[in-house]
Amino acid sequence: MFFSNISNLVGNLRSKLKTIISLVFVLLLVFSIYMFYQKTSVSNKNNALQKYKDELPELEIQAQNQPSNYEVNKRLAYTLYATNNTERAKSAYQHILNLNPNDSDAYEKLGNMARIDKNYTEAESYYQKAISADKNNLNAYINLALMYIYDMNSANKGLQVLNQAVSENPDNIDLKIMLAKTYQQLGDMQNARSIYEQILQKDPNNADAKSFLQK
Repeated sequence: MFFSNISNLVGNLRSKLKTIISLVFVLLLVFSIYMFYQKTSVSNKNNALQKYKDELPELEIQAQNQPSNYEVNKRLAYTLYATNNTERAKSAYQHILNLNPNDSDAYEKLGNMARIDKNYTEAESYYQKAISADKNNLNAYINLALMYIYDMNSANKGLQVLNQAVSENPDNIDLKIMLAKTYQQLGDMQNARSIYEQILQKDPNNADAKSFLQK
């Protein structure tokens, strides 16, 4: 009887040990995959940055020779922006606006740079001009809303912007999810629930909406 119990105990321990080893193996595998994708992501970003840096000298020559060429100067402005040549990028985007006063992307990029400089009043003006120029410029809506909520502690203004974005782009599920999650984070579960219910009407299998509504 005693040895039988010992044998059963050893068997149970072996079984548990196998389970633990399997779990450790799975965790190590998941961690390895995660690290692989992290390294790949960083590598891709570095490659893209280097590509922009390599293109910059030729673009500068082209823009200098063709100051009225909108497409060339637009590429130069974005390349300066992407390579963190902030002051030169600001000048380049201002030049773009001289060529095309309705360039929504130029206003949005100028807003981003003003926001980084913590010049929120200027950033607000640029984002609003970006939205006025193009009601479908989602980045302008989102960046303005995030600035209001997280940089300026003005949640109501941020929600107004997101609601405006949803109103102008009613079929965009990602925008609605962002609006619902913002309501969640601010503790307004009633409005969050309402938005998630709207999402399920358009996308019955939406995981975010189903997860919230099942609580």
